[in-house]
Amino acid sequence: LYNLEQIALILATQNQSFLFTAIQMNKKNLSISAILFGSLVLSAPAHALSYISNLYNTGVDSSGNLLGSSVADPHYALTSYPSGASTPDVVVPNGLPAGWVPDTSTSQWIGPNSGQNANGPLGYYTYKTTFNLPSNFSTALITGQWATDDNANMFINGVFTNITTPSDFSFHNFSISNNFVAGTNSLEFVVYSVGGPTGLQVDNIVGTYTTNVPFEFSPEQGFILGIPLFLGLRKLKQIRSK
Repeated sequence: LYNLEQIALILATQNQSFLFTAIQMNKKNLSISAILFGSLVLSAPAHALSYISNLYNTGVDSSGNLLGSSVADPHYALTSYPSGASTPDVVVPNGLPAGWVPDTSTSQWIGPNSGQNANGPLGYYTYKTTFNLPSNFSTALITGQWATDDNANMFINGVFTNITTPSDFSFHNFSISNNFVAGTNSLEFVVYSVGGPTGLQVDNIVGTYTTNVPFEFSPEQGFILGIPLFLGLRKLKQIRSK
């Protein structure tokens, strides 16, 4: 059995393995087991939720303000495009082709720098944006809406997400919850164009991640949480002894 000095040491270390072992060795001592159990509960890690700070809608600056017409998008780049496209720069089209969902107050269409209506030759256009996750992240989630001309596929760190868009130029919701890595992550939108106007619009994109944060507690908190359990166990023992 553990004496009071050893219990204090275990509480001070906040080590879950030691706490569990101590509980097993003190099963017959209800007061000590209850106190240690309270400490075990308090030592369980918490999951802190944070936002991914460097995810942006298309067609905005770093403050989220809409860019002017034909201004290069600082957050999205064309990393591959058909031969014959005038430039890999991503720009806000001067005018929207018929049928495209309108720009919103928080995002705009972007496309190859091909002048009016963002015309481009037939082929695949890969739009890439990057964001960062800390080394101690546990889970991550990205949600948003996207519209494309024509159909498109979405990739996270080179892995196909099974998220696609049809050729209807309207917004579709998306959600990504796996294949993230610590450090720099890439999100790619591969748009296929049959020729003529082509582009991408991403709106309401939000990213969050969780990290495992050990709960810091004092020995006093372990005692406080263990008191109700101790009283309940003692009452149960009294009932069984009758």
